[in-house]
Amino acid sequence: MSQKTSLWAPLKLRDFRALWLGYSAFMLGNQFYFVALTWLLLELTDSGALLGSVLMVAAIPRLIFMLIGGAVVDRFSPRPVLRVFSLAVTIIIGTLTLLLWREALSIGWLYIIAALIGVSDAFFYPAATSSVPKMIDKAQLPAANALIQTGDQITQIAGPALAGVLIGLVGLPLAFAINTAFFAFGAICLWLLRARSLSAATAAHSGNMLGLILEGLRYAGRDPAIRASLIIIGMLNFALVGPLTVGTAAMTETYFGGAGAYGLLMAAMGVGSLAGTLGAGAQHAVRHPGRILAGLALLLGVCAGLLGFVPALPVVLIIMAVMGLGIGFTSVIATAWLQSRAVAQMQGRLMSVLMFSVVVFDPFSQGLAGIMLDVSLTAMFVGAGVLMIVTGLATLSSKVIRAEMEAIDAQAVFKDPIEPQPE
Repeated sequence: MSQKTSLWAPLKLRDFRALWLGYSAFMLGNQFYFVALTWLLLELTDSGALLGSVLMVAAIPRLIFMLIGGAVVDRFSPRPVLRVFSLAVTIIIGTLTLLLWREALSIGWLYIIAALIGVSDAFFYPAATSSVPKMIDKAQLPAANALIQTGDQITQIAGPALAGVLIGLVGLPLAFAINTAFFAFGAICLWLLRARSLSAATAAHSGNMLGLILEGLRYAGRDPAIRASLIIIGMLNFALVGPLTVGTAAMTETYFGGAGAYGLLMAAMGVGSLAGTLGAGAQHAVRHPGRILAGLALLLGVCAGLLGFVPALPVVLIIMAVMGLGIGFTSVIATAWLQSRAVAQMQGRLMSVLMFSVVVFDPFSQGLAGIMLDVSLTAMFVGAGVLMIVTGLATLSSKVIRAEMEAIDAQAVFKDPIEPQPE
C-alpha cells in the first residue's frame, strides 16, 4: 500500500469521518476560544498573574477528573461520553457569549466557566482518543492519528488567525457567538457516530470507579517504556505550557501589538505541527522513538531559550514553527504506539493516563509563568529552556532512564497489546 493510500484510507470509513469532522470543529472552537479569552482577560485586567490564575482554574479540574474520565469511557464506552460533553461545552461557551453580550460578565463568571470547561475536557479527550483504535485497524493507527492531529493542526492555524481577525472586525461578543457555532457543529457531528464498538462496553467492569482507575495506573506503570515516556512528557509540559500560553501572549502585546500578531505566532506553531504530523502519518514504523523523545526535549529547550531574547517577529515565527514541527511528529508516533499497546477495555484509561501526564503540571506551569512574567519575560523563557535541556541531557546520560528509552527503541510501533494481569 502506498504512503498516500495509507494516510487517507481511514477517511473512507463513515464513523471516522464523523469523528474527524466533530473533533476538528471542537478543536477549532478551542483554539478560537483560547485566543478570545486571552484577549478578553488582557483587556479587562492587563495582569499576567490574573491571566495565569484563570488558566489554572481550568487546568486544575481537568487534572482532577482526567483519570476519572478514562475510567468512565472504559465503563460506559466513548460514544455517550462524546455526545454529552460536546453538548456541555457548547452550552458553556454559549452562556459566556450571552453574559458578555449583556455586559454581565465578571471575573467570577470567568473562573466558573473556566472550571466547567476543564471538567468537560477531562471526559471529552479520553473518549475521542480511545475511539480511534475501536474503529481503525492497528496498521492504520499512525495514519488515523495523523489525520486527527492534522485537523488539530489546521485549527491551530485557522483558529487563532480567525479569532484575531474577527475580534478586530466585529468585537468580542459576536466573536464568541461564532465560537459557539463551531462547538455546536462539532457536537452535531459527534452525535452522528453509530459504530457498535463505540456504544457497547468492551469488557465487564465489576469493580468500583476507584478500582478501575487504579487498574489503569498499574497497567501503565508496569511497562518501563510507557513509564519513561510519561515522565519525560510530563516534564516537557511543565516547562513549556506556561511560557507558550501566558508568555507568548504577553510578548505579543508588549513587543508586537495587536491580537493579529498573537494569532500569527500561534498559527506559525500550527504550520510546523502540521508538517510534523503529516510526516509522522506517512511512517509505517519508527526507529528509536525513545531517542526522538529525548532529542525533542533538547530542541524545545534551545527554542524556548531563544524566545527569551525577543528577536524580530519573523525570527519568532520561525522558532515557533520549529517547535511545532517537533511536537507534531512526536505526538503522532507516541499516541499510535500507546494505542497499539493497549487492549480494548483499557484504551480509555491508558489514554487518560497519557493525558494526565500531559496536564498534571499545567496549573503549576501556568501559575509560575504568570508570576515570572511580572518579574522578567526573558527569565521565564530562558528558565523554561534550561529545564527542558536538563531533561533531555538527563534522559541521555542516566543509566536507568536510558535503559527504559532503549526498551522503547526495542519495541515496534505496532505490537500486540499487553494483556492486563490478574491481581
